[in-house]
Amino acid sequence: MILPLNIIFPQAQQKTTNPGDKITLTENPLIAIHSSDYLERHIASKKFPKVKEDAEKNLRKLNRILKHYEKDIPESQKQYEEALNHYKKAMESFVSNDILEAYKNLLQSRKISNELLQKYGEVYQKRALEISNEVSNKILLKDPKEFLMGSFNYLNSEHNLNVLKDKIHTANYLTRIHQYADAIELYRNAKIIGIITLLRLEEEANRPKILEKFKIDLEDANYKVERTLLETF
Repeated sequence: MILPLNIIFPQAQQKTTNPGDKITLTENPLIAIHSSDYLERHIASKKFPKVKEDAEKNLRKLNRILKHYEKDIPESQKQYEEALNHYKKAMESFVSNDILEAYKNLLQSRKISNELLQKYGEVYQKRALEISNEVSNKILLKDPKEFLMGSFNYLNSEHNLNVLKDKIHTANYLTRIHQYADAIELYRNAKIIGIITLLRLEEEANRPKILEKFKIDLEDANYKVERTLLETF
């Protein structure tokens, strides 16, 4: 009969520690092996340029938006400053050759600015839809003879309405996939197309009222109302 072998493995000598003692890296080799640090730095270094580009794009967009719509979102300036501070810290860490800390701050900046852009996307969407509905109502109120006679102004207005609706539809899709900055740009374009259409549908004497009504929307798109001639639309 074969008897089982009892193999006794040598055990490492246990070091007694007091509750208040700190374990150093040299005392605990499991802590000393930081393979994840290298991997994290490698990922950070690889993704840094794209995240930096995204964060900067968001901050530029928000800087422009806040000039005209700061009051539409409570504490938007505070949230913008928070995103900006994380970006500044990221650049400081990058200059100090701490790529991992720089990357983490950029991620935070992008996250905060994206959240603010999402809120402003809703503001732009609402405004674009309001203008779209106003254009639709204005076209419906026009004399049906213009449609029957193939009036250029009437047909052009219908074309513009279709274009701005398409831009809103595309912007809605971009919002669903979290591309808030690009969605806002399309909402902005849709608003301007709508405003121009309303101007052309309005009697010349009433056009200055349209310009004043949509002054903020026009200036948001870099139109200076006081310097803009109606003929340029």
